[in-house]
Amino acid sequence: MKFKTTQKTIQKKLKRKKKNLIFISIFIILSFFLIPLINALGITPAKYNLKFTTRPQTITYKIINNEHRNLDLMIYAEGILRDYIEFSTTSLKINEDTPSKEFKATIKLPKNLPPGTNVGKIVVEEKIPSLKVGETFVNVKLRVIAKIFVEVKVSKYIEASLNVENEKLITEVSNKGSEDIEALKVNYFVLKPTGEKINLETKEVNLFSGQTKELEATLPSLAQGSYSVVALIRYDENELELSRNFTVGSPKIKILSFNKYFPVNRINKFEIKVKNEWNQPLNVYANIAIKRESLGTIKKIETITEEIQPYKIQTLVAYLDTEGLDPGKYDVAIRLYYLNESSTILGEIKVFSFYSWKYLLPVFLIVFFVLFFKRAKKHKKIKKDKKQKSKSR
Repeated sequence: MKFKTTQKTIQKKLKRKKKNLIFISIFIILSFFLIPLINALGITPAKYNLKFTTRPQTITYKIINNEHRNLDLMIYAEGILRDYIEFSTTSLKINEDTPSKEFKATIKLPKNLPPGTNVGKIVVEEKIPSLKVGETFVNVKLRVIAKIFVEVKVSKYIEASLNVENEKLITEVSNKGSEDIEALKVNYFVLKPTGEKINLETKEVNLFSGQTKELEATLPSLAQGSYSVVALIRYDENELELSRNFTVGSPKIKILSFNKYFPVNRINKFEIKVKNEWNQPLNVYANIAIKRESLGTIKKIETITEEIQPYKIQTLVAYLDTEGLDPGKYDVAIRLYYLNESSTILGEIKVFSFYSWKYLLPVFLIVFFVLFFKRAKKHKKIKKDKKQKSKSR
């Protein structure tokens, strides 16, 4: 056995060494193949600063065949400007006796280009035929890139983000414009599922060009649940609106009570009284496991799924068949499932026989006292009526 294991280990090591040698061979071959091609392709102009205007602008590019090779080229755009660039052609073939070839790129910029420096890339790519090294095929691509820069200057422009952290609404605002902002303020509108609105606001501040500040407001005490907030950012005569959802706590269904006494050899209702402590309706169902220490889980039952409205109490119902169960105490585990949450409560139930005085005596006593008090109350009323009649005479 030891000999076989050692032999397998040696074979694995040999395979690894073989793979490493193949990769080294590929690298060496590619290096020799690519070194002459590094300067084989060129493009001019390599950089171009474009004016920000919605009028079409055209740039003429020249592809240079430095090594006088036959070239099969693809032309495409990358970057934030790629959707606004059109080419006179998207493919070019250059013969070895052609030193260069031209193509045109027409740029049509939109009105809403973001402020700052926007960069587009003109890519000219040559696809080299696949190389086969052993059983491995290698695809090699050579490309040159020319960049287009568009500087968008706006006098007043902000970028902002809205977050909820540690019971605070926080808006981070950056001044990306060329002018200072004299008055910056955020109004928050917190919306409850009921439609009720809570209004909050930050203090007013200034914001210099290039500066970033956080404006915050403290949330009031909120019940557990889901909420949405709208942040209206006012800066001088301009406005920007942000919104997001947030939660306080996590969804919770609380078990208030459940049936604890069940007669033997019957199909009994197993009722679980629960309360939705979330501010939105929740779909919930329960799994119930009946156990005994010596036997483990004896029975498993399940309720149907019920929708419980916010802050409402409702009863989930399952059915427990006690046929075959001996009278006595049983452990019970009730697990509720709702959204992506669950909660469990452990308890005890009792299965009893109708012929056991141990369980029937309390019932008889309760019935006796109820009947006794009803009779006493009735007797008192008759006596009172007789007194009123005698007075009237």
